Amino acid sequence: MDILNKIRTSSNKVKRHNRFIKAKQKKPLPLVSQKLLLFAFTLNDLTAEDEIEFKVSEFLGRHPGGKDLKQLDFGCDALASAKITLGEADHDSSQFDREYIPLFSKIKLDKTSIKFQFNGNFKNLLSPTGNYTQYLYSSVRHMRSPHAVRMYDLLSQGVGKYNSRKISVEELKSILGLSDSKSYKNFAAFNRSILQKCLKDINENTDLEVRLELIKTGRRCTHLEFFFTKKESEKKKSIAAPNQQNASNQPDSNETMQNSLQQKMKMLQSLGFSREEILRELLKTDVVNEVEETIEVESKVVEEPQPMQSSIDFEFQGKINKLHTRLTELGMAQDIVRLAVQRYQSNPNWKIWPEVNAVKMAQKDGQNFPNVHTLKKWIIGE
Repeated sequence: MDILNKIRTSSNKVKRHNRFIKAKQKKPLPLVSQKLLLFAFTLNDLTAEDEIEFKVSEFLGRHPGGKDLKQLDFGCDALASAKITLGEADHDSSQFDREYIPLFSKIKLDKTSIKFQFNGNFKNLLSPTGNYTQYLYSSVRHMRSPHAVRMYDLLSQGVGKYNSRKISVEELKSILGLSDSKSYKNFAAFNRSILQKCLKDINENTDLEVRLELIKTGRRCTHLEFFFTKKESEKKKSIAAPNQQNASNQPDSNETMQNSLQQKMKMLQSLGFSREEILRELLKTDVVNEVEETIEVESKVVEEPQPMQSSIDFEFQGKINKLHTRLTELGMAQDIVRLAVQRYQSNPNWKIWPEVNAVKMAQKDGQNFPNVHTLKKWIIGE
């Protein structure tokens, strides 16, 4: 596949079979992993047999730095061990059936590119022609919460078809990978730390306006109903597009082709390809040799693409890695380490670091308090 076939712009569309979207997770994926996974689904003609590849700069929207590669390494490592559970029937149903499938058979990362190879069991779910959901990747690239990304993915199934979606609390937890989290057994904590923050992230950073209503059975909240609609600015864009296409002053075919080539060349140039590479790739297609004379490759990019995610996101992922390392060094049990990482990932303002540093200093000074046991109780919330 040549370069032009791999390039995707801000109009990239994530296209996923609905079984992927409804799939359950044992534990949530980190933010960078969620975005890498969805970005992979913007590729055309996905197959389980072939390696799919894209440039690191293409994913980031800029040339990568050292911190970027560190976080991509973290994200790819999490994806390499990730699996999903397919199947919708309840445990007490006669139709109960589950498939537990790792997502990828191989992931390879270097300084310039990322290569994925999906698990062969997904061959009938990749590049679907029916029963799929599609939305712009740009809708999720600025989101800050991995749970919000997953929730947006889920709610997008109903956009344009329904005004709301009803789901049980337990089913949503299993889709978000939080079923086994002790921190969110209490609904008030789940609502405060997950649901409300997801709604805020979606409403501020995507093309959807979402509100939530709680449905109670007795005194207990058992179901949620999400009401969603496209933002007014997005509706105006969709209305304006056909009107622009029907404008009376249509450019002639030569002008259209030249504008198209200019756009492709600017896009390739923004991703770091040299003038020679760009011309060589264009000349592999139906472009005639005169392209070098008629199309000017600018020395500077006119419009830099928006970064897929800010450096702040990557710095926070670095803090998550650091927290895992520090707690392990203190001798904390891995189940408590995972719980702490999940809570910190869900709430970046959680005051975990002063507690960790206090235990570290106590160990260094030979003091018995605070210690690992008191830190464990603090993390669990006892």
